Amino acid sequence: MIKDEIDLIEEAKQAGNAKKVSRREFLFMPAKPVKNQPPENQSGLEFLKASGKVSGDESCCGGTGESSCGCASHDEEDGLEVDLSVIDSFVYEQMENGGDENYQSPSGEFEHSSTSGINRRDFLKCSAAGAIATAVASMNAQAESLIKEGVQFGMIIDIRRCMGDSACVVACKAENKTPPGVDYNVLWAEEYGEYPDIRRDFIFRPCLHCEIPSCVYPCPTQATFKRDVDGVVVVDYDICIGCRYCIAGCPYGARSFDYGHWYNEPPADWEKQPSPEYGENRVRKGLNSPIGNVRKCSFCLHRVYKGLNPACAESCAPGAIHFGNINDPEATCRLHGENLHELLRTRNHFRLKEELGNKPSVYYLT
Repeated sequence: MIKDEIDLIEEAKQAGNAKKVSRREFLFMPAKPVKNQPPENQSGLEFLKASGKVSGDESCCGGTGESSCGCASHDEEDGLEVDLSVIDSFVYEQMENGGDENYQSPSGEFEHSSTSGINRRDFLKCSAAGAIATAVASMNAQAESLIKEGVQFGMIIDIRRCMGDSACVVACKAENKTPPGVDYNVLWAEEYGEYPDIRRDFIFRPCLHCEIPSCVYPCPTQATFKRDVDGVVVVDYDICIGCRYCIAGCPYGARSFDYGHWYNEPPADWEKQPSPEYGENRVRKGLNSPIGNVRKCSFCLHRVYKGLNPACAESCAPGAIHFGNINDPEATCRLHGENLHELLRTRNHFRLKEELGNKPSVYYLT
């Protein structure tokens, strides 16, 4: 029986850190320089070997055969199991304590996980030293010029303008190459009145990127987190173990699980196109991420940090979707130019399930 991921993280804290650190600091490279960093021309794994913290073949994490790091061989993979009772206990503790008091989002630069990073099986079965060497997120320097302190990207959706053509839903699936059962946004329709006086309202619901996201706290590996740089809630596919606690924690149904389904069998060429989300261009193949991961709307960050806008907002013909920094009183809609706070001051508006206290970043004008 392998160690569960919670024990691995605790082991890493004791072995490699003199001071108490959060799990997020363990999974991501520290923003500040630390002592005994590997030289620029030396990989993290080579540095760990040279320092005596890890031994064995370089194929340890994701390679073949057995090594002294404690990895199971590929012949044993089919028999590996995860003790979810340990995760249950951890989740209950987090809910009671209001989350990890040491939790910190990653550094402010636009980031994404390398497709060559640690996968879910390696994370569950490898030693802490091996995980440290491979579970590091790479940075995208392109976003540095676009970052401003205190930014919270959000949407203001005008229900009066929405005509229910579902262009936003189609554009999202086409942009992010999502498979069957994975929907980053939906369009709800509600009828009022009696025939012949009937009115129909449409509600477009992306991820609401809440100020207090209840989906973040249940995650046992902190694969889902809220970015300090822009307030967007994202998922790190290389750390997500597919437990789906975040799906249960979201009161808006804004998360989906990728079961590996296809629209056609065998999948058509257009289904095999890589998804550009998070700037990673991941290809769905075999059982590799994002198959087996929880997936969700990211406000099309890969477009936003290139000066574009979310695909759903770009495709809205009547201009019902306004997008921008809702924390800035002077901020204007990136698509239409209206002052976002002026829209909220002059129109009646609401937020979905506001009584729950999540403080969504999506407003609806009535």
